[in-house]
Amino acid sequence: MCDAYSGDPSESWAFAITGTVTWCRGNNFIIKDSTGNCNLFNIPDDTLARGEIIAATGLVHITESRTPWIDYIEAIKFGFDDLPVPRRTILKDCIDPALILEGVCTEATVVDILKDEFDARYDWLILKDGGATMSAVCRHAEGGGPLIGSRVEVTGPVCHYVLGMRNFINPFINTELGGSVRVISQPSEDPFDFPLIAISGYASQSDIECLGKHTAVGRIVAVWPPNNCLLLTPDRRYIRLSLAANESAPKCGSMVRAVGYPSSDIFTVWLTLAKTREEKTDEIPDDVPVAMKAKDLLPKITTPGKSLPANMLVTVDGTVKSVDILSDGTRRATLDDRGTTVPVDFSAKPDAFDGIDVGSEIRATGRCILVNERWNPNNVFPKVTEALIILSENPVVIHGPGWWSIRKVLVVVAILVIALMILQLRNFLQKRMARIKLNERTQLAVEIHDSLSQTLTGLACHISAARNTIDTDTPVARDKLTTANQMLLSCRAELRNCLFDLRNNTLEEKDFGKAIVRTLEPFEDSAAILVRFNVDRSKFEDLTAHAILAIIRELASNAIRHGHAWTIRVAGAVENNTLLFSVTDDGSGFDFENRMNSEDGHFGLDGIHDRLKRLNGSIAFSRPAGGGTKATVKLPIGRK
Repeated sequence: MCDAYSGDPSESWAFAITGTVTWCRGNNFIIKDSTGNCNLFNIPDDTLARGEIIAATGLVHITESRTPWIDYIEAIKFGFDDLPVPRRTILKDCIDPALILEGVCTEATVVDILKDEFDARYDWLILKDGGATMSAVCRHAEGGGPLIGSRVEVTGPVCHYVLGMRNFINPFINTELGGSVRVISQPSEDPFDFPLIAISGYASQSDIECLGKHTAVGRIVAVWPPNNCLLLTPDRRYIRLSLAANESAPKCGSMVRAVGYPSSDIFTVWLTLAKTREEKTDEIPDDVPVAMKAKDLLPKITTPGKSLPANMLVTVDGTVKSVDILSDGTRRATLDDRGTTVPVDFSAKPDAFDGIDVGSEIRATGRCILVNERWNPNNVFPKVTEALIILSENPVVIHGPGWWSIRKVLVVVAILVIALMILQLRNFLQKRMARIKLNERTQLAVEIHDSLSQTLTGLACHISAARNTIDTDTPVARDKLTTANQMLLSCRAELRNCLFDLRNNTLEEKDFGKAIVRTLEPFEDSAAILVRFNVDRSKFEDLTAHAILAIIRELASNAIRHGHAWTIRVAGAVENNTLLFSVTDDGSGFDFENRMNSEDGHFGLDGIHDRLKRLNGSIAFSRPAGGGTKATVKLPIGRK
């Protein structure tokens, strides 16, 4: 069975597996035989249960991310077998690769809860036990916040990927395949009721990480992104806080009590996943700033008598070499002190940033934060990569930038040359994009013309046939006129949809999900529309995008008009260079085998098949367990 996970991404093969369903939910299954475990999905039979013995056949290939993708499976049931008992183990042993897809039962403390960014129904529990950390996925629990700090028993298979566009480096426990999360003990009523941290200078990294929750009290002397704080305790110790997700950073200078999980680097004790609250305590006087040269903030290891000024309050003079706003909004300036540069962070003094010009000489006073490599127990001497000054007061401008210099003249000339080149390139690209857009819109117009022309030709034929038989065979003439009327209504609907798209600029929408919502606006009064379409619009030309939107609109229209659906769900993703999307409704469904077609005056599904044929796509219909209809479309896409 483990052979299903081997192979080259370019290969595809049929398989046959007989084994016991050990874990399952919906159409996602873990099957076990004498050789090991295998994860199967896309089984159309959603009545399978844990413990059933099945023979599964299908087609599998390995994606470029080295995970198996199974196109279709047929399963035959043979009976039931005893389920294997989940292996009871400690959290750190769950990371063993030998346990992938095996069931485990372990105890740990929930240290944080993260919402699934793709599906709001699920939470990711961050589990910690001693020095080991692991995650577990589970259904969203009402009032999930109080679960943080609880001791829980987690049961489920150890997985290493989920269906969709995400892959995980580390294993996690998937309780959604028949597992569970059981609370063993609730957290303390006071989330800050933990002992004060007091760590010996000789404690090892592993010993510190096994301590469990501790607190620290002191004054915040530095705050910088992302969610970092430096706390000074009354006994003049520095503790760095790495705040938990969604925790607001306290203000610089405020007195707080912090609670978190101890860790350390080569300079400072940390509290990770930390939370803070205001605390009334005695004032803690600040340090006296020490004037330093930039080169002394990060001296060479061979420099005698030099120690690293970690967390010290320092003052550095230098010339502003650059001012930058980073992607996360952080404001930083780079100081040049006699050839040595040092970044200065303005997070605590954002208003002072706008008054700093390149070329100015300033005096910056703040905390010296030494950034070092991530701790590794096998790395005896972690490397310090950067000295960062976190401002604690507004910088002093010693003198402003000079006016003209040879360097500035060269910079201005270079900017003018680059601007001219950019202008020429922009004009070229605009002309090229206009030609491409015109070609795409011309093809789109031809496609619309062909579909309407074909229907109008059929309409004319039926009217002619009705005219020729009106006196000799009235029932036949009546049927022809009825079909002609349906054709006329179809033309009218097609034209109305085209005008709606053009008038609402649907094809100009860069977000495919928003384009679908805009396309389905006329149906919002008739049914709830839910869209989750994680697809890059730029991968598709206008002609293809129009076909996709037209197919989704026709399927939604049929579900509401004929199936009387109350809810329409549209989902889509790209897998292995193929667009997969579905339209699911909760209506009355329809007979796939004996459905109406164009001969009966119903043109919607025939139009869908015609569009997919032109794009080498396919469509399949199924009946979900809860009723209604699910239409699944596969559409190959070229790389762009």
